Amino acid sequence: MLFRGLPVGSFTFDINGTILQWNSSATTMFGIDADMAVNNRIWDIFDQTQGNPWTQDKIARLSKSAKSIEFDWRFAKPDGSDVHLACTVVGLTAKNGKFVSAVACNLDISARVMAQLQLEEQMRENRNYLKVMERQRLKLQEANRQLRRMAITDGITTLTNRRRFNELLEEVLDSAIRQQHAFSVLMIDIDHFKSHNDEFGHLASDRVLNSFGEVLRETSRRYERPARFGGEEFTIILDNCDKLCSIDAANRFRNAINSFQWPYRQITASIGCSTFSGKETPEELVDKADKAMYASKRAGRDTITHYDDLNRATSKVAGTK
Repeated sequence: MLFRGLPVGSFTFDINGTILQWNSSATTMFGIDADMAVNNRIWDIFDQTQGNPWTQDKIARLSKSAKSIEFDWRFAKPDGSDVHLACTVVGLTAKNGKFVSAVACNLDISARVMAQLQLEEQMRENRNYLKVMERQRLKLQEANRQLRRMAITDGITTLTNRRRFNELLEEVLDSAIRQQHAFSVLMIDIDHFKSHNDEFGHLASDRVLNSFGEVLRETSRRYERPARFGGEEFTIILDNCDKLCSIDAANRFRNAINSFQWPYRQITASIGCSTFSGKETPEELVDKADKAMYASKRAGRDTITHYDDLNRATSKVAGTK
């Protein structure tokens, strides 16, 4: 009577795996009547194609050890529904300790398993969501980098633009004050650019600007930072560079410009230099370089002038006028 009234699906079986008893809770749990289960082999009742753990090998091992075992398993009921179970099998022995039979008690844990499955599914969804969010974060990060590059890069030459040049000039000036070293600025203007634009058109002139920027980039050394200032004007910050160094650098850029194979006609440039004395503002340095550049224009173009020499004879380098 006690066995029949157990609130868990229970059955007993002998050493051969033959089911001996089958309580009402087992009938409800498995959807199998007692008269269909009793006197049948346990592995025949629980079809092995369903992945159930009731095998002849397991019963044989149990009969040899006569020890209790526990495991979880799933059973597909005849009506097509699944039930998840926690099973405890207790071996029953005779006085001599020999295995006689066993009782299997099955507790329905479907609700717990489904909750676990739902939790795992939610966790998978959360992980997938986090992966999506991470991808979106990386995309946004890359988009911000691109926007930053676009904000500080000239569209035609891909050099830094005037905005970024102004930022760099502030940074280099602050560093020069702290470390008490010189630096210089070059202002470079393409000679007769308007006539080139009038003769060959805007697209040709854009090609020249692009090539000009490439010449400056390729000629620049590690601490030389070229930028497009606007129109046909370019600037270069020469960090840790005094007056003589700035003139040498200007000559190096001038020679690179003159030796380049230009697509339409020969291109030259007028260059102005200014060197930080320790008291100029960024605007004053640019203004000095600009004045020196216009002095080079007046001196015949394709020429280099340092602002400090404006009160003396213009420093002219041989070249096309």
